[in-house]
Amino acid sequence: MPIAFLESEWSAALLLKGEEMRSSGQRADVSAVQPPGGAPVAHRKISFRVALTLLVSIIGLTWLAKGTGMKTWFVRAISHTQPANAHLDTVTALSAKVRLDSDPLVRFERVQLPITSGAAFTCVRIGPDGKLYASSVDGLLFRYPVNRDGTLATPQVFNSLQRANHGPRLLTGFCFDPLSTPETPVLWAANGYFGFANVPDFTGKITRVSGQDFSTVEDVIVGMPRSIRDHLTNQPKFGPDGALYIPQGSNSAYGAPDPGWGNRPERVLSGTILRFDTSRATPGEPLDVTTVDGGGCYDPFAADAPLTIYACGIRNAWSMVWTHDGKLYVPVNGSSAGGNAPAGGDAPGLTNIQLDEDDWLFHVKQGGYYGHPNPQLGHYVLNGGNPGGPQTSATIPLYPPGTRPDPIWTPAVYDFGPHVSANGVLEYVGTSFGGRLNHMLIVCRFNAGSDLVSVLTDETGEFTYARSIAGSEDLNQPLDVTEDTRTGNLYVCEYGAKKLTLLRPMSDDRIAHALAHVSHVSSPLTAHVETGRQLFNSTCIACHGVRGQGIPNLGANLQQSKFIAESPDDSLVMFLKTGRMPGDSRSVLNLTMPARGGNPSLDDKSLHDIVAYLRILQTDGRTAMVPTTQPVAATRD
Repeated sequence: MPIAFLESEWSAALLLKGEEMRSSGQRADVSAVQPPGGAPVAHRKISFRVALTLLVSIIGLTWLAKGTGMKTWFVRAISHTQPANAHLDTVTALSAKVRLDSDPLVRFERVQLPITSGAAFTCVRIGPDGKLYASSVDGLLFRYPVNRDGTLATPQVFNSLQRANHGPRLLTGFCFDPLSTPETPVLWAANGYFGFANVPDFTGKITRVSGQDFSTVEDVIVGMPRSIRDHLTNQPKFGPDGALYIPQGSNSAYGAPDPGWGNRPERVLSGTILRFDTSRATPGEPLDVTTVDGGGCYDPFAADAPLTIYACGIRNAWSMVWTHDGKLYVPVNGSSAGGNAPAGGDAPGLTNIQLDEDDWLFHVKQGGYYGHPNPQLGHYVLNGGNPGGPQTSATIPLYPPGTRPDPIWTPAVYDFGPHVSANGVLEYVGTSFGGRLNHMLIVCRFNAGSDLVSVLTDETGEFTYARSIAGSEDLNQPLDVTEDTRTGNLYVCEYGAKKLTLLRPMSDDRIAHALAHVSHVSSPLTAHVETGRQLFNSTCIACHGVRGQGIPNLGANLQQSKFIAESPDDSLVMFLKTGRMPGDSRSVLNLTMPARGGNPSLDDKSLHDIVAYLRILQTDGRTAMVPTTQPVAATRD
């Protein structure tokens, strides 16, 4: 799985081995799982096996309850290693490091869905028939009718993928064919060998599932790379060009073989976003994409190749999203400490790297390289190298100064921070909250954070700000998310809790009621902002809209204005006092902004109140300050 915390987690492998046995009707047998670098447990004495099983069960339950701190401590204890940043190992400390404020005008009500309990869901989507579909880790597909209030009714469960493969398959995700109809939904599923230790390579597949009760199962692509553990072929998405895009996980921590990942090298197709021309699929004849480095003959660079490499250097992306304006955004999981980076070009090799890599959000473009080395593709430099000058979170200080990044390396547009495990992602579409979330990205923070965050990018694809979504706090390992665009409802896979959860948009009245009972929102601040809202409504909405969303040819979008986000309060007040005329070189839209918004009765206090409300429109009214989240260029702690 993408799940950053699963990397180097033997206890997780034991728990998921039990999931494998459960799905096949067998009794769980932990003896088949090996600890890192250890001998099979089956050769130990029975009493030791019992004691070990009890110990791992306790640790596993802790993992299911909350995050990865205990698991990371356990693995490091048995391997006798303590990285320099071991003080970050508790989930509490990790979550505090990546804490984000929330927008007080955006809040969801959390609704339990007991009918979904008991399955470890990996992917969730709304189908063309308006029903909710979800996949489980062992290869089952669930179809839930959606009730009027957003809750779910009794599902149909389809095991056709399991039957076609004579056992469980690790079903990471699926998407619906654009030609699907409500009567004939067709889905494309990414799936791999069911296991999490010593998994055979080149066992990933893309499978087309269709027909009545999804009984027609056709492997379309086979021979896709697979790491020895949880990096594999992940959630596919159709792009605006009608092609199928597939995130393919890496085989290593930092690009070179390392013991933690079984010394398996990167393959030609690993650590990439792949593009498949579905019109080239031949029924009954799956395309074998085993490359030469694996004993096959597939060449993704051939002129007539149906599966090609769209972008590379993407270590492990669980999901991705194509936005309404044709941009591709990909959250990527960084590595924990301990891996190796390859030598090549002007970069020396690095061994046993004692750095925890951050998780990233990339704006991915065709032909780009995004920092995870792959010697098979001629890319050797990890992230931004160490070129000299101020260090950023993409700098690798272990490189000698002067080590330049790869010539085509593209940095992330947003840095989630360490150990977040950024996974499921969507573009929110709809008028909930007056459109404040419309076209914003929503990303699952599986580990540190344990919530959903909204990320706003500008028209160029660059980061503007990020906020936690109120109502999503303390989810139990949120892995994937989907939106029912008919209602604005969100459905979240809580992988650790083995269930789905509904997040339902709250009305403005209910949000106001909820905020009134939040002790850390002070009355003076609330009054200050409320006065600003009233003044804004009487002076500014004619040009800027009811919620500052902007009106074409009249006023700018204040919600997404970099000028507002980057200007101190006093500077904004001075700007409002003086205004701006067309022809000013600083004007983005070249429109007239009258002094005091055309209302000469607004004094300095009134203008400060309006600025306070603008901060609410952009970010979080609990602090009434410019967002403090750091973009990628921020200095490493």
